[in-house]
Amino acid sequence: MRPHVKGDIVITAVSGKELLKYGWKGSMNSMPSCYLTGLLLGIRTLEKGISNLVLYTGKKSFTARVASCLKGIIDAGVSVPVSDASLPKIERLNGGHICQYAEVLKKDEEKYNSRFSLLLENGFLPENYPRYFEEVKTRMIENIKTGPSVSSKGNKATGS
Repeated sequence: MRPHVKGDIVITAVSGKELLKYGWKGSMNSMPSCYLTGLLLGIRTLEKGISNLVLYTGKKSFTARVASCLKGIIDAGVSVPVSDASLPKIERLNGGHICQYAEVLKKDEEKYNSRFSLLLENGFLPENYPRYFEEVKTRMIENIKTGPSVSSKGNKATGS
């Protein structure tokens, strides 16, 4: 956004639901999805000719999800002043922590199925989060300039 006397002007925006175009089946409220949304926002910001940003969260605190999104923006190539110490490690960004939790819960099938029911319904095994995250990230980076999307099955790129 660009500040203006009559109100802020939105330069570019991204919705997490856009990740579905790239085959994302993971949680939309997770650190991996926040990172990927930030990556997409960073790419679009650069396409608008903006390469420097300042993060302003208003009265809200700097949460892990905000930090994940910010890391995605930075990894896209946008310069944002921030301490690296305040950004999540790759093990959290790629869902490694979710994978570890799934492995622990797998010992109790009922808890595992209950906790990850929506992911499992989508054919997504939470213990595969890191690999799946990398596949979607790679697909986004490879396809962002040409505009292809992924079919609803999430396995085949198609032209848009």
